[in-house]
Amino acid sequence: MTPGTRLRAAAACLAAAALAACAAATGIPGDSGGDDRRAALRGALPVADAALNAGQTAAARRLYGSLAEHFADAPEPRLGLAYAALRDGDPKAAETRFLQAAERAGAAENAPLARAEALLGAGRAALALGAPRRARAHFTQTADAGGEAAAAWIANGLAVAATLERDWPAAAAAFDRALRLSSGHPRIAANRVRMLAAAGRPGEAARAFAQHDASFWMDGAAAALAEAIAAARRARATSPPP
Repeated sequence: MTPGTRLRAAAACLAAAALAACAAATGIPGDSGGDDRRAALRGALPVADAALNAGQTAAARRLYGSLAEHFADAPEPRLGLAYAALRDGDPKAAETRFLQAAERAGAAENAPLARAEALLGAGRAALALGAPRRARAHFTQTADAGGEAAAAWIANGLAVAATLERDWPAAAAAFDRALRLSSGHPRIAANRVRMLAAAGRPGEAARAFAQHDASFWMDGAAAALAEAIAAARRARATSPPP
């Protein structure tokens, strides 16, 4: 996941019965004071986070949903629901949940970061939906909300949006910024290779790809990038001359 995500890694896998437990088992107080409720939320979220990180998205969704009912003004449960939707391949639902979290971020302990994270997620979901204009608006709002810590990923998102719109100069400039800010993060570097291939520049894409060995590329991207470059070369070889 990109920087800015607050899902905490589980210290250990939970048993299936524990993953399926409802919020009633987390000790959520009913009408207690604000400090107690915030402490209860902080205590309950790791259970749902652990379920999500363990790949138990259905259990995580139930837990986050229960927390969202108990803590209607808190952004964190809706962030969790948004990440679960992304895991389930439902970017439309994810975008909705991210925006709901952004609306509630004012009540968060670290409101600017919570809002920036939610808007960054909404932009990512919009990209997955093929809506670059909407994604660009979300990324711009992320920066306005105080997303300095995610500046590299904002630039990466804007670069991907420009790629979808085939605005190659804007995409190249944004990728250069994103790579500089991230010290050459592998996922951003991979997105730049994809952009160069999509732009019909397989030679440049190949040179960028060859700067790193296969172990550099994350999520098994090396084979997919090589195929994208090969496809760009084939397309260029069969295209009519200008």
